[in-house]
Amino acid sequence: MGEPCSTQLAVTSDALPASTPIRISEIKIDFEGNMKPIILRHSKTPQDIKNQRVILTKVALNDVLESTESSSGTGSMQNGRPILSGTDDLTFWPGKTRVFEFGCLLREAGEASAVSATFSIASQLFDLDFIQKFEISASPDLWWGEKSARKKLNRDNASSIAIHPKPPKVELRFIGFQDHYYTNENIKLRLEVVNGEDVDSITSLDALLLGDVAPTLTLKLAAGLQNENGDSDGNNAPPGFLVGRIATAASSIVEVLIPPIDLPATYDLSLKASYHLVSDLETTIYRSTSIQLAVINPFEANYDFSPRIHPDPWPSIFSHDEGEDLEKTPPTMAHGLAQKWCLTSRYFSFAAEDLIVEDLSVDVIGTNGSIQCSTQKVTAIPEGGIRVAPKSLEEAEFDVFTQKNSLDDRGTATLDVSLAIKWRRDEERSTLNTTVLAVPRLLVSSSEPRVLGGVSYSATIPSMVHFDVIIENPSNHFLTFGITMEPSEKFAFSGVKSSTLQLVPLSRRTMTFRLLPYTRGDWIGPIRCVIRDKYFQKILKIAPTEAMKSEKEGLFIWVPPEEEL
Repeated sequence: MGEPCSTQLAVTSDALPASTPIRISEIKIDFEGNMKPIILRHSKTPQDIKNQRVILTKVALNDVLESTESSSGTGSMQNGRPILSGTDDLTFWPGKTRVFEFGCLLREAGEASAVSATFSIASQLFDLDFIQKFEISASPDLWWGEKSARKKLNRDNASSIAIHPKPPKVELRFIGFQDHYYTNENIKLRLEVVNGEDVDSITSLDALLLGDVAPTLTLKLAAGLQNENGDSDGNNAPPGFLVGRIATAASSIVEVLIPPIDLPATYDLSLKASYHLVSDLETTIYRSTSIQLAVINPFEANYDFSPRIHPDPWPSIFSHDEGEDLEKTPPTMAHGLAQKWCLTSRYFSFAAEDLIVEDLSVDVIGTNGSIQCSTQKVTAIPEGGIRVAPKSLEEAEFDVFTQKNSLDDRGTATLDVSLAIKWRRDEERSTLNTTVLAVPRLLVSSSEPRVLGGVSYSATIPSMVHFDVIIENPSNHFLTFGITMEPSEKFAFSGVKSSTLQLVPLSRRTMTFRLLPYTRGDWIGPIRCVIRDKYFQKILKIAPTEAMKSEKEGLFIWVPPEEEL
């Protein structure tokens, strides 16, 4: 299909040698299948055939529409269908063979067979049509060449042909295609359309992304290229994106743009190029290809949420607020208990190459329980970002500040937050992408008492460590706590070994122990400080803060080496 096919019609006159030559007005060859009829009309071109037994002429054919009435004058009505038309001297001399050779362009795939040849004579006295049907002959057919050369055709039926689809020579190949792409990034694929045909082609491109909730993609020509409409962006909407004219042995670059995808998935990208050769604009040739596009999460994370010591003092229910001052207070200002927390995020890279993390943030999506919240990044990001290698683990800390709207509110409060990672590929001019990871719901306030541990280092005695025990009572009850500090072989301490502490509602108290560790540059512990809530009849576990950790054996404190103090 799309290629020229040489065809010969051989006509031999068996008239007596003394007979007058016959002049045919028109020869029409009809086909079954995907070939147009061929009509040869007589022209007054004189030929010198005295010494030739076989006359071979090559006839040029043109695509035309058949007239409503044939030139033979028979009056047969036609439908104006497309035909191939040519002219030649149609005079047949007795005993001579006329061979007409012409090239037919095969436009459609399938079977085609020459059915018959109609010889029409139109004169002033009569009109005559003679129909010669083509039948399979037992003897092999001949192909005529110059100077009466001939060769046998080893075919069962020389009047039929099987037309195969034209093998496309336009290639579709991706430049720099990655094994994986990532969620939340704008995906840009570069497709090279290469014209391997012998002539220029005019090409259009269809693209479709197949998969669950597949986004709509966009096509555009690469920078500096224009289609035939002079538009570098093309029509920006498949199907039927016009790539334009591509010279032979040349190529055009088409950018396939896919918007950010939120969830990991696998898609099939189907591409189909349809093109016409400038030498044959009626025949459409197709080239198809498809690739699998894998979209994965670049990061996953786990989280630790632990309390910290809020620097501001708690409000007191025994303090008196004048009514005028309350009226001047903005209604959005919180008056309840303030607490501080630390959200530690450990994010893991699932990327196949290095990624550059430009920034991280914790965004508050919503609050539950009449509470106000703000976050602050603790881990500093260096200029130029953090290079995260594949399968590596990075850590970031964020301070979370919460405060109840009302001091009278004792209800439980929770936070819904998300971790936003701003990253880019380690490539020049790569775009900045944002991956949002969900964080489990955080419990930030309740009416239960709690105990925090705090560590500070003495400024006057380098070897001294201050261990603070902060007891908070957010309830409406007067609570009594029993405190017991046990000695250890890892350190000596000063402070009460056993004591009772009473807390009024909505208050907190701090007890300080001075520790003298026997080793430095190591964790000391376990520290067995027992806090017993006599009202609720339970032992309160000390929540560690900075420079502390809690293990199965108990609480441990980090003692830095002397040079770090």
